[in-house]
Formats: sequence, C-alpha cells, structure tokens
Amino acid sequence: MKNIVIAAIAAAACVLGACMADDSATTNQTWSEESAKAFLLKMLQEGLSPHSDPREFANKYMTPDYVQHVDGKTLDFEEFVNHLGVLRREFKEVDVIVHDVAVSGNKIADIHYVTAVKHDGGIVKAKVIGFFYMRGDKVAKLDELTYLIEGDEEDRDLGSRLD
Repeated sequence: MKNIVIAAIAAAACVLGACMADDSATTNQTWSEESAKAFLLKMLQEGLSPHSDPREFANKYMTPDYVQHVDGKTLDFEEFVNHLGVLRREFKEVDVIVHDVAVSGNKIADIHYVTAVKHDGGIVKAKVIGFFYMRGDKVAKLDELTYLIEGDEEDRDLGSRLD
C-alpha cells in the first residue's frame, strides 16, 4: 500500500508540471478537464467493450509507438492489442466510471473504476489511476496502477494480462 501511495504522489507531481513526460511532442489538441473526461470515458467504454475489435480500437486511440507501463509491466502497441483480446475473452460485460480528471498540457491524469462480469459469472471491481501522455488526440503513453477491489486473486493481473 505504501508503494502505491508513493507512486501516486510522484505521478501527481508529474501531472502538475514538476517533471516532464518522455513524450514531449507538441500537440494540436487543447484539453480541458471536461473534454478530457469525456474523451477518457468514451475511450475506456469502447476499449473495454466485449464487442469492439482490439486492433481497430488501438489504431483509433493509440499512436503506433504506444507504450503502456502498468503494474510493473511494459506493453508495446502489439502487446496492448493482445491484452485487449484477453479482456474480450474474460469479460461479458464491463462498466466504467471516470471519477476524477486533471489536465496539464498534453498530460491527462484520471482515477476511474471498472466493474466487470466475467463469462463464468465472477465479478471484478478495480480502481485505476492512469496518466495519459497525449499526442494530438491519441494516447502515446500510459502509466497506470490497477488496484483490485473485488475479485479472485487470479484476477489481480487483469490490468496487464497477455496470452
């Protein structure tokens, strides 16, 4: 728990401008908290929908050089597509609530909650803290911590699980 709190504080400092993102590309997109929250909600709902195509989703919302750091693992674009495929097989229904959003330049920070019903009837609830580094209207990098609130111990890696 102590490590999660330290990581969250350090990440918040980055969003508030105390450090620079690796992706320092300029952006044509100007984000307000309202537009960022609407974007994230739409993106997360679509991305976690059991009915969307993982590759089409990734091409629509992520840059080709996308990288995701999640719970101590790093996923590149292709691994992220694979990860979405795993989620499609695991979940039959997913609900996302974007709780808090902060914006600084091309960085969007959020806290969102995911509630999912697995095909076997099991329930998974997670709190996710994400820092999205945007390039225009696409995500170039995501730093994420996923905290399992409810679910089986085997579901603890659902934020980064690959085939």
